Amino acid sequence: MSARLPPGPAAGDFHGFRAAITARRTAVDTHVIASLAAARFWPTATIRECTDAFLRHKAVNLGAGVLLRLPGL
Repeated sequence: MSARLPPGPAAGDFHGFRAAITARRTAVDTHVIASLAAARFWPTATIRECTDAFLRHKAVNLGAGVLLRLPGL
């Protein structure tokens, strides 16, 4: 029998992934509950979440961009 996890944060479906990453980063053992969001929020939410993921890992993303621009790779 598996142990039950404490209730997790509730978020919109496009924020669920970020909430899960934050919970993992802060060593909180929980589940994230995501609810459906209206379709009109998806374009801006997707841009916001991608920007957040890029800015959280600036060194890795910029390093990968530099490597891709090097000739011969």
